[in-house]
Amino acid sequence: MILWFYKKISPATMFNDIVLALSHGLRFDSKIAGLFLLFPFLFNLILGPLNRFSIVVRVGSFFTGLGIVLICAASIATIPYFEEFGDQFNFFLFEGLYDDGSAVLRTVWIEHHPIMHIMAIVALSMITWYTLKRSRTYAHGLSNIQFLSPNSVLMRSIIILTMIVGFSGAVRGSFKNRPAIRKWSDITGDDLLNKTIMNPLTHFQYAIKDFNRINGKSGITQFIGRSSPRAAAENYFGVTKDSL
Repeated sequence: MILWFYKKISPATMFNDIVLALSHGLRFDSKIAGLFLLFPFLFNLILGPLNRFSIVVRVGSFFTGLGIVLICAASIATIPYFEEFGDQFNFFLFEGLYDDGSAVLRTVWIEHHPIMHIMAIVALSMITWYTLKRSRTYAHGLSNIQFLSPNSVLMRSIIILTMIVGFSGAVRGSFKNRPAIRKWSDITGDDLLNKTIMNPLTHFQYAIKDFNRINGKSGITQFIGRSSPRAAAENYFGVTKDSL
């Protein structure tokens, strides 16, 4: 996203801001990766001691493939959406589909060439799958390392505990009390960088959450929340009664 829309980066943005955005983006990336690895990880812990590795491999392959396809699809789809609305997925996506889904789909078909996008998704998914398959072959060699395949129950327990702690931190995006949350994506002075910190799937999750929250309200409360109309107007226009 940063490379694709680099012209939108503010001239005042420093290299440190880009590094900060990328490093914080890894927190949200690890959360998404952790979600797709959660079931394979649990199956491995439960069925591994029973030597039912064939089931573990099938479950891992399924969720790996699912993650590859969804991540590639979201990454490609968010680019034209960003070009159109200046943001990644947000609740406006569902508002448009809710109001006139056929018109939205017709516009997507005419202006955004979905066939080409689908071909790109398939190509990227195949390349990523092949790369992971090759890396898995090299990873099998690690099982020959005595430290990673210890006979000691104590060492095995330490390794398993370390893996659980590491995976827990990865799936939360943080080892602190709070997991990675949306407000962590507003950490630089550059608007574009802040919008690219969270990956497209995380934006999609928050879009669903915001859409449900907004549509769960009725009347004027869906626009001003718990504020009074006067307080909402003063906050929006930046004026107060005394300043007039």
